[in-house]
Amino acid sequence: MLKNHPEVTAVICTNDLMAMGAIKEIKKHGLRVPEDISVIGVDDIKASATFNPPLTTIAQDGKSYGNFAFGALYEDIKTGKTGKYIVPMNLVVRQSTGQVRK
Repeated sequence: MLKNHPEVTAVICTNDLMAMGAIKEIKKHGLRVPEDISVIGVDDIKASATFNPPLTTIAQDGKSYGNFAFGALYEDIKTGKTGKYIVPMNLVVRQSTGQVRK
């Protein structure tokens, strides 16, 4: 991606471990995080706060998420209807993201 798309300025990874791997690869290519590319993960694992740079991440409470998903699924089965659901999450801003560039 870095070679074929040098215009990329931000990457959102599906989890924090993938984001940490992306940061390592970005650095191997001589780019800086967040000055050249911002990186965001998902999970807010403990290591994300102490990674270099500390990782911006989307935090989700697994227990609350599971309860919400079960409740929504149960309601869909009970009523025979499906719906669109929004699961609450929190953005934890740390140093792996920079300012928006125009």
